[in-house]
Amino acid sequence: MKRKKDTKNLFILAVKKIISDKKIKQKDIAEKLNINASELSAFLGARKNFSEIRREQLSEILGYSYIDLLFLGKKIYEGKQNYNTQQKLNPEGIELVKIIKDYRDMNNYLKEQIKKIEIENEELKKELGKSSGIFFKTERTR
Repeated sequence: MKRKKDTKNLFILAVKKIISDKKIKQKDIAEKLNINASELSAFLGARKNFSEIRREQLSEILGYSYIDLLFLGKKIYEGKQNYNTQQKLNPEGIELVKIIKDYRDMNNYLKEQIKKIEIENEELKKELGKSSGIFFKTERTR
């Protein structure tokens, strides 16, 4: 039975192909990921899920980008014989991966800043309320 065509399974197909082609031991990869070999085996057998971050780490260990492995997995899934595990993304694809990573980093940074501002705002409201003896409510003006 053929697996579903989702990112997890496409990724697994590519990782298995590279491990096989390069004759890499799962034990060695697991050590670099700081996990047990059984956890990696469970992931490659689709019995366990890895976070996207863990998949990106695995990609780096194998010397590929996460996107490269998804494209390779798609070619394997579709039964195309002309894939090459040595082939990397074109420069535009690599640039897109960098843009996505920068976007994620900026998004996380902005979320942290918003939380800090909200905390400071709450502390300021409490402080102002104590000193004046009244509590302020924010109201929208029309």
